Amino acid sequence: MKKLLIPLILFSLLAFIGDQNVDIDYGKATLFQGSWAESAEGNAVFTVKDNLIYYTEHLKKPASYKFKNDALVIYYDGLTTENVILKLNSDTLILRTEANNINLFYKRNG
Repeated sequence: MKKLLIPLILFSLLAFIGDQNVDIDYGKATLFQGSWAESAEGNAVFTVKDNLIYYTEHLKKPASYKFKNDALVIYYDGLTTENVILKLNSDTLILRTEANNINLFYKRNG
């Protein structure tokens, strides 16, 4: 009985840990959806819909993205960039780029 119980406990623990990671990424992806501008009153620089980023200047060529731990990884035109997420909530996104620059974005309504 003990031999069966230990693998069952380990499987349950791993399933719980896996579910926690999915929930966290789902939360980030939900907050990330919408249009983002560089100032509170500015025009959108990019819009996120589902798993794609549509840059205002390149609407016909969207980028894809994924969340990796505390980073936003963007795949665009054969290039990959990884930006550390310093803050992501319902109205603010702050990223630190690979060049160590800080980018601040505000969510646009409507």
